[in-house]
Amino acid sequence: GESYSVDKVAHLSHLLPLALEKNDQIATAIFHRASCELVALAQAVIKSANIHNSPFGIYFNGGTICNFEELYNEIKREIEIKFPGKIVKLCTNTPIESIFLRAKGLSNE
Repeated sequence: GESYSVDKVAHLSHLLPLALEKNDQIATAIFHRASCELVALAQAVIKSANIHNSPFGIYFNGGTICNFEELYNEIKREIEIKFPGKIVKLCTNTPIESIFLRAKGLSNE
């Protein structure tokens, strides 16, 4: 059988916005499932770290989320509703660079 990789799946991700524009029901279901799963993941990390009452930023990175504005906006909206006052942003550097720069206080993200 054909092997699938993150890169192969990510390469297909540009098709989802096109299908959403055509009101494709399956694409819409995939979109809502993906956004719900990403919000649930962020929520689990926040609760597990017991930081839901602390001020902090949530930074997202990755080709799909960084290049799919509708998905990012949906996730941002849902997280900011569930956790008022939290800042949701996209990383502008690679994940390790973003973490390093924020830790050093050198990031303007």
